[in-house]
Amino acid sequence: MDPESGFCEGCLRTIDEIAAWSRMGDADKRGVWRAIELRAQAGFLASAGDKP
Repeated sequence: MDPESGFCEGCLRTIDEIAAWSRMGDADKRGVWRAIELRAQAGFLASAGDKP
């Protein structure tokens, strides 16, 4: 988990999203996928070489 953003560095989900994933319905999962897309577009997905 990235301490600054609170997102998993591998999947860009929050700890709450990860914990709830197995109980989520399809609509909620689609919402998380959309949030992941937006997070990636905003630059939260950085390769290990990009981090100081």
